[in-house]
Amino acid sequence: MDERKPRGQQPVAISLTKRQKKELELISRSMKMPHVQVIRANIILQAYAGGRNAHIAEDIDCNINTVRTWRKRWAEAEGVLAEAEPKMEANEYQQMVRNVLADDPRSGRGRSPCPTATFQRVDRAPSRAAPRGEC
Repeated sequence: MDERKPRGQQPVAISLTKRQKKELELISRSMKMPHVQVIRANIILQAYAGGRNAHIAEDIDCNINTVRTWRKRWAEAEGVLAEAEPKMEANEYQQMVRNVLADDPRSGRGRSPCPTATFQRVDRAPSRAAPRGEC
């Protein structure tokens, strides 16, 4: 029997529809999905089952701040997901759930090619090295 007692503030409550739970369970068992999304799906499922943040972090072997972050993000997305659920086809809804579990875009300027990186033809003929002392 699990004897872990809750301490501190009660975490954000998570609610799932049957369809959301089914999608998260599929992701949590997936061998092809990115591992971070599998972890995130497991966090949400354990939170839905009533798990506390510290207990979930211990069970999944991740940082408690990771659990807090994903519990909060899911709670913020619940309304949008619930509203879109009856209107969307299965594959569109799956993608929407996966987008909730995806990384946010990174801050800062995106990658751009170096402006001086113009590719020119390089003469690949062997060159003679200058004798020592002539440089």
